[in-house]
Amino acid sequence: SSFSFVAERARKLRKQLKNNGSQFIICYFDESVQDNEEKYGNMSRDDHYREISALSKLVIQDSSIAVIIKTQFRKNTPAVMFKGDKIIESAKATGRFVELFQGKHRNIVFPAETAMAADLVIGHCVGSTAGLEAALSGSRCILLNPYDMQGSNIEIFKQADILYENMDSALNAIS
Repeated sequence: SSFSFVAERARKLRKQLKNNGSQFIICYFDESVQDNEEKYGNMSRDDHYREISALSKLVIQDSSIAVIIKTQFRKNTPAVMFKGDKIIESAKATGRFVELFQGKHRNIVFPAETAMAADLVIGHCVGSTAGLEAALSGSRCILLNPYDMQGSNIEIFKQADILYENMDSALNAIS
C-alpha cells in the first residue's frame, strides 16, 4: 500500500537522523509564505526566516536535536529562499537539518511522511492542514499562532493545549 511506502521512507529518514546523533527530531511545516510586501498573506518572508533561523540555531546549539523542514513550495525551502545564509548553512552542515522536498514547484512529499520520521511536529494554526495530517498519521503536533488568529478552530486548539504564540515559546515548551 502507499501508506507502507510512505512509512518506510519515513523510517529510513528517521534512522539516518538517529545515526547522525539525533535523539529528538522536530518536523516543521511552513504556511503560505509571501513576499514581505504582499498584503494577502499572513506569513511574510521575514516571519518565515525568524522561524527557520530559530530552528537552525537549535540544531547548531544542541547536537541531540534534528529538524526536518517540509515546505509547501520549492521557493519557500530555506536553500532557495535564504540561499547562502550562514546560520542555515551551518545547521545543514551538522547533518541534522534536512529539507524534504520533491516535485517541480509544489512539494509532493506528504506531510505524514515527514511527521512519521519526527518525534514532534510544529505547524501553523492558519490553514493547519499539514498539522492535521500529521496528527491523523499518529504524530504529536503543536501549532503556532503568531498572528493571534481567532475562530472556532482556534478555540478547539486551545482546549487541546497545542497553541503557541511564536517559535521561541514553542521551543521553550519543547525543551
